[in-house]
Amino acid sequence: TLRLLPAGKSPTAEETRIQAPARIKPALASRDRKGMVTLACSTPNARITYKVEGGEAQTYDKPFELKKAARIEMQATGDGISMPCSGMVEFPAFNDRGLWTATADSFQGGEGEPENAIDGDDSTYWHTQWQGAEPKYPHQLTIDFGKTLKLQDFVYTGRADIDHGRIKKYEVYVSEDGKTWNTPVAKGELKGRDGEQQVLFKQPISGRCLKFVAISEVQSRPWAAVAELDVILAK
Repeated sequence: TLRLLPAGKSPTAEETRIQAPARIKPALASRDRKGMVTLACSTPNARITYKVEGGEAQTYDKPFELKKAARIEMQATGDGISMPCSGMVEFPAFNDRGLWTATADSFQGGEGEPENAIDGDDSTYWHTQWQGAEPKYPHQLTIDFGKTLKLQDFVYTGRADIDHGRIKKYEVYVSEDGKTWNTPVAKGELKGRDGEQQVLFKQPISGRCLKFVAISEVQSRPWAAVAELDVILAK
């Protein structure tokens, strides 16, 4: 409502106060390591509808499985909120780790087995031997995906609880048979911290096996450790 004031009269504080329209927070989507997608909105009692690849609109009520590459369109609405909030997210094809196996040039038994680097748990890790002997660099961790995958990039997660073994210089190789590796598809230096670090390949490459070669450690110590090593598939 527009109200005209007499000439020379200033509006009161109550008259100048404008009630901002209620807004709803955007819906967010995440996919876990089992391929289940969860949609969430931080606005209390919000309702979320979604479409997968432009399909029929559905009301979200529980996590759903999505293992193919797909686009999800979401809309959040709420009682007393006139303007919905729409968003979209694209998921790449899901990496099913059930077929994966890992081997390494060295590991500390009872603590740092190679399979810890592909178990989906950031609190476990592969660690080279440190009791009885300390093999020197370089070290390598090899993953057999169990089938040929088209890879876009890889993701390294450093050990979180301590900086021992965090890798500095690295090289990545891809092979179809685990024997012929040719030239590295990526190489460089990682940051000396925990958490994920994603490295994009120059171009997508297909292969069944990936070899991660650790060239040096952040403090020039002899150990190598990896909390998680993952790949992102090309579209």
